Amino acid sequence: MEFERVEFGKTYTSPLTPEEVNHYSRQLVLPQFGVEGQIKLKNTSVLLVGAGGLGCSAAIHLAGSGVGQLTIVDHDRIEASNLHRQILYRSEDVGRYKAEVLVERCSRSNPLSRMAPVALCTALTTENCLELVRNHAVILDCTDNVYARYLLNDACVLRGRALVSASALKFDGQLTVYNHQGSVCRRCLFPDPMALQAQSCDDNGVMGPGTQYLCWCFVRHRCTHHAVPGIMGSLQAMEAIKLASGMAVSFAGVQLHYDSLSGSFYRFKLRPRNPDCPVCGDKPSIRTLDDSHLGTNTCWTRQELKAKLDLPGDSIFLVDVRSPVELQICGFSDSLNIPITSLQDPSMHAEVSSQIEARLTAQRTRSDPPMVVTVCRRGNDSQLAVHLLRKILKDEERELIVKDLHGGLYAWKKEMDPEFPQY
Repeated sequence: MEFERVEFGKTYTSPLTPEEVNHYSRQLVLPQFGVEGQIKLKNTSVLLVGAGGLGCSAAIHLAGSGVGQLTIVDHDRIEASNLHRQILYRSEDVGRYKAEVLVERCSRSNPLSRMAPVALCTALTTENCLELVRNHAVILDCTDNVYARYLLNDACVLRGRALVSASALKFDGQLTVYNHQGSVCRRCLFPDPMALQAQSCDDNGVMGPGTQYLCWCFVRHRCTHHAVPGIMGSLQAMEAIKLASGMAVSFAGVQLHYDSLSGSFYRFKLRPRNPDCPVCGDKPSIRTLDDSHLGTNTCWTRQELKAKLDLPGDSIFLVDVRSPVELQICGFSDSLNIPITSLQDPSMHAEVSSQIEARLTAQRTRSDPPMVVTVCRRGNDSQLAVHLLRKILKDEERELIVKDLHGGLYAWKKEMDPEFPQY
């Protein structure tokens, strides 16, 4: 590698300024990294999606290490319940956009970055995802929902990018690098997004600096202890730095599992790439991003539901899939409570079918066919409930339309009813 000659009082050979040498000195002396690795990092662009617990930890490490261009995408605002694990945010930041605040913290951490970090306070969608992935060399999935995870997976495969994905649940964390040098993508393991039973940290709890969690046997929860997301986000940053600097990554085709209660790390070799995978297989059926591939064709918007609820008579009825204790806190009037656990228990299916049929008969809904809308706190369990209900009711003589409320009660309060309680 040829270095450019730079003069500072006396001539010496280095492509780095004295300030850069001083700032990065502890990693420049590492023989596996060195000046060449630093220059590659300086010329790299990183897309980080999700500015929660994982994102906070990963972003500050990437910025401090000297990533040349860092783009952070997140449309959420900071809430008080985030502060215990999303450690770069302070109490006075509550109400501000996460991406905006995180970019500020990263900029202050390292003013020597080649380009100032960029905040995109917008949701990741099929309209913007491909372009964002195409414009960055390394992609980090720090998100907390099935839709975004599959969206990033598909975009990375279509644009030939590796995807560094991590998650945290309760006292556990997981990390994998997808789609790197022939390794598996997410759909190789789970082709159908709705086969995953996704929930969030809000529903199940999470433990300290860290992030939301979705992976394999832990796909239903994203609550975690304070330190777990921070640890997993740091590991994510390390894999991204290795990718950017040309070092060998550790977790392509391998899953890292961290058990914080025992203090143990485990490595599991994943199955080989699936030749029948719908996106990276030999004959892929997914060639562009489309909501129909992402499990989102089950949703009703808040506006659509309100329009139905405002109609005179009983044209629709709601199935609340939260636990009974949550329903006692708040809920829609006259909704039918069928917890998600009942829908997942085959021994309860006959009773579930009987409950719904009895409610439809009692309400004598005017719509033809009748409409059932599932509701949960954040809109995750309700999506799963739609698919479970459709299977449970598929043998019924009565035709039913089953949808879910997009964004759940949380989004309903924000957009439709500010007086609705939030917990």
